[in-house]
Amino acid sequence: MAELSLALERVLAPVVRQARGLAKTKVPLEAEMAASRIVGRWSRLEIVGQSEPGDFLGQALVGYLETVGTDDALALAWGVGMVGGAGSFVGAWRITERMEAVGHQRPAWSGPRGQTRLDEAWMATDVFGDQDMLVGRFTYAGEGPHDVALLIDHNLMGMVKDIAVHPASHRLRDRWERARDIVVRDITDREFSDRVDDALRLLDMTWLPTVSEDTYLLRPLLDARRLHLPRPRPLKRRTVSRAARDRLCREFRASEVAATLGRTTELARWALDYASDYHGDPLRWSPIVVELFLADWLPGKVNLETDEVEALPGVLRAWLRFVGQKREFQAHLVAEMLAAVDAYEADFREAMADSSRFGFAKSLGMQMQADGVDFTDDAAVQAWIADFNARPLEERIERTGGPRLR
Repeated sequence: MAELSLALERVLAPVVRQARGLAKTKVPLEAEMAASRIVGRWSRLEIVGQSEPGDFLGQALVGYLETVGTDDALALAWGVGMVGGAGSFVGAWRITERMEAVGHQRPAWSGPRGQTRLDEAWMATDVFGDQDMLVGRFTYAGEGPHDVALLIDHNLMGMVKDIAVHPASHRLRDRWERARDIVVRDITDREFSDRVDDALRLLDMTWLPTVSEDTYLLRPLLDARRLHLPRPRPLKRRTVSRAARDRLCREFRASEVAATLGRTTELARWALDYASDYHGDPLRWSPIVVELFLADWLPGKVNLETDEVEALPGVLRAWLRFVGQKREFQAHLVAEMLAAVDAYEADFREAMADSSRFGFAKSLGMQMQADGVDFTDDAAVQAWIADFNARPLEERIERTGGPRLR
């Protein structure tokens, strides 16, 4: 126990030094942001036996701050209580009472947990549907408003990619409304709550997500703001039925843009199914989606014949023109998507011949194909898999190029 206490002190002492002068601030947002960055930095730690490391260390910090016994320590304890978990809040409240009893003064900005309210919310979405910017404007009693903004990336499954907090300004919304190819609309507190919850849930489900550092550091402050929002409801995920996909395929084949494709028109089904399965909309395409499709998904997942590899970029260009017509895109938007095909076409052809870029399932399927397995014969497939699994690990790795996280 003594060793644990000493280890905690080594972690907590530098945090206390960072809080010098915090008791003098008169702006509650500054105190909350300082505390959020402390608790948020701890949230990704792995502590044996602790499912909420941020709250565990927050409680430890609050207890340690009582032994420090300064006004700055009391201010930091209250800040951590405001943005930390329930345990941190209860601890902060208790030590505040004890420290006030011996002459310390509670910070001027202290107040009830979750004292802010949401005044308005809006959302800006790029025309391709790649990203949303969610903005909630919050106020404290007697204080100026501040904006909490989340960047949600739909090419990363819809998870939150960045969080920002700053004093409220009408210029933020004005800038987005003047931006080209951006749609801005007001949203209710219910929709704001639902969308924030969904984006955070997807972040928590993702292993090693590619997000900004502030996503973690300001998450505790955001969670504190959510205390008085409506209880979130799951967002409905759009699914595209097989019948709907077939109808769209027929419409594409009959379109003018596909008139010269001949039998290669069927390759458009890969694009349609990819966007349907990963984005919930077969027409949800953008330059970034083109990149992901050509340079990552097709090489990793799909086995194409040589002539199909040769034809696919041309079919994709026709498909994107069709998408542009269906979505009534302006010409420059279609041109941006076609430019992405030009940019990644060579990489696509190279990747389709590079086994190191194949996913494990694709590598396994290609081995079965090379061994002459009839994929329509379930017994033959199962026999091949049983034989493969019985082989030494080194041989399995060699035959498939090793397991990949795809």
